[in-house]
Amino acid sequence: MLDSLTSQLSPAHRNLADRSIAATAGALFGVVLASTVALLTGRPPFSLDPSMLMLYGSAIPLSIAGFMMAFSREAPKLPMLATLQFLAIFIPGIFFTEVVLSAGELHIGGLEFAARDFVGFRAIVVAAFSGVF
Repeated sequence: MLDSLTSQLSPAHRNLADRSIAATAGALFGVVLASTVALLTGRPPFSLDPSMLMLYGSAIPLSIAGFMMAFSREAPKLPMLATLQFLAIFIPGIFFTEVVLSAGELHIGGLEFAARDFVGFRAIVVAAFSGVF
C-alpha cells in the first residue's frame, strides 16, 4: 500500500517519503523497546527519572537512524543529521501533546476513558506527523 502511494511521487520526494516512514517506524520501535526494558527492570515505563531519560534518549535516536539506514530505498548520506531533523519535530510534539491532552477524560460512545491511558496513541500520532513534516 505504501509503495502504491509513494510511486506517484517524484524520485526525490519518494526517497524523502521512504525515509520519513522508516523514521516513524524507528521512533515507535524505540519507544516500545525502551518501555519493554523499563518493564523488565521493574520501573514504570514513562517515569522521568534520569535513568529512564537516558534509556529513551539513546534508544529512540539509534532506532530511528537504524531504521532509516536499513529500510529506506536510499540511505541518507548523514543519518544522524536526518535523525536530529526528525527529533526536532518529534520531541516538542510529544511534550506539547502530553501537556495539552494528558488531563481529563475522553467520552467515546458513552464510555469514559482517562486521557492518560492513550499515551501510546499520542506517540503514534506525533511520530506520524513528525514523519510528514
